[in-house]
Amino acid sequence: MNQPPLDVWHTHRQWMINTERASAFVSDVVRTELLRRYGGIYLDLDFITLRPLPIQPLTSSGRHSPTGRHHIPRNWLAWADHRLVNLAIGSFIKGHWLLENIVADIPRVFEPDSCCSIGPDLVTRHLYQSCSQNLTNQSFNQSYAIGTLATDNNNSAIITQTTHTNNLYSLGQECNGTTVFPKTFFYPVHYGYGEGELKSIFKEGAGLGETFFSNSTTAFTLHHYNSLSARALVSPAGDSILREAFRRNCPRVFQLLDEAHVFF
Repeated sequence: MNQPPLDVWHTHRQWMINTERASAFVSDVVRTELLRRYGGIYLDLDFITLRPLPIQPLTSSGRHSPTGRHHIPRNWLAWADHRLVNLAIGSFIKGHWLLENIVADIPRVFEPDSCCSIGPDLVTRHLYQSCSQNLTNQSFNQSYAIGTLATDNNNSAIITQTTHTNNLYSLGQECNGTTVFPKTFFYPVHYGYGEGELKSIFKEGAGLGETFFSNSTTAFTLHHYNSLSARALVSPAGDSILREAFRRNCPRVFQLLDEAHVFF
């Protein structure tokens, strides 16, 4: 952060006023500036990938190929809930217009007492300013709920079976060359803050793990919200979604921990 417009913002150290949120503020800024300067793909550490992310294949010359069976966008991010888009996961080229606008605005809109003034609030605002006609809030509806976890009125977790599509990327909303994917692509399990929603990815005894994957979910990732779930335990002997993701993606390590009856 040694270049304008972030150098003055960083030097003034206003982000240190809120000691509980200081590291989150710096994280919001650093990820945006790194992507703005160099381009690439960013994921928070509390994401677990379930299958390859939307990435354009390289040609023999080392360049990204714009063609293929289905067009794969170079620039994308996703709805995090029914009203906000964030940069917890995303792919961008160097100098992308959205990142340029966000970085330019950070010194002006930063509020130490607000959790999200330079995070999802700012990302969503710029997208709406550029493409309000193309973006619709991601309230839960069947057209976007692809093999996802829903919650009924009793806060008990249930799996919703829905229609699939041959070209998943067509479900994204376009904004000046940027694709905003449905939240079910990267946040397939709704957390919320209710007692019955908080850790549904860890829930055992309801058979959610097998059901989630048997529905051929189109989710690319699971997001387990470290700030909400850091103390959660997962048993290899259970039937949670996280346990089943681990068994499928890391079978050798899973077997060792299972045999040793280790909780992880």
